[in-house]
Amino acid sequence: MGQKWSPARAHFDDIFTTGATIASYRAVASEANPAAIDRAASAANMRISYPRIDGDGVMRFYGLGPGGAMDKGYYGIDVPDKNGWLACPSVVLIPLLAFDRRGTRLGQGGGYYDRALASLPNATRIGIAWSVQEMAELPIDPWDVPLHYIATEKEWIRV
Repeated sequence: MGQKWSPARAHFDDIFTTGATIASYRAVASEANPAAIDRAASAANMRISYPRIDGDGVMRFYGLGPGGAMDKGYYGIDVPDKNGWLACPSVVLIPLLAFDRRGTRLGQGGGYYDRALASLPNATRIGIAWSVQEMAELPIDPWDVPLHYIATEKEWIRV
């Protein structure tokens, strides 16, 4: 998060656990950038992983392999190369197109995050967005996995 995300910073410090794995993402276009969170997690000795959609169409999280190389994945998104290690994150950062205060979110579509999050029921789910992306209410589908928290440049929202 390139700008000042100080309202959320103290809350991330509470969530960071030494030795645990966080799943982040590489921001594209106007998405809120979690790079500052990644740096703080690394400073807290957390392992960082990123999403990658594998050949079977399933999104999994991978840490960077030796040399930290990234490849271009689906939609041109930077993903860990094939030398990365399979991760089981305890915290997942999720890019948002829109959100509401019930923890409902809209992503890019495809349901990749919903399926991945369903396989990680104990992971803390944190949406990363700009405050202008907040909606009064979003529709909920039966397969939607709600967020626990939302971090914007203005506030930390506990769902």
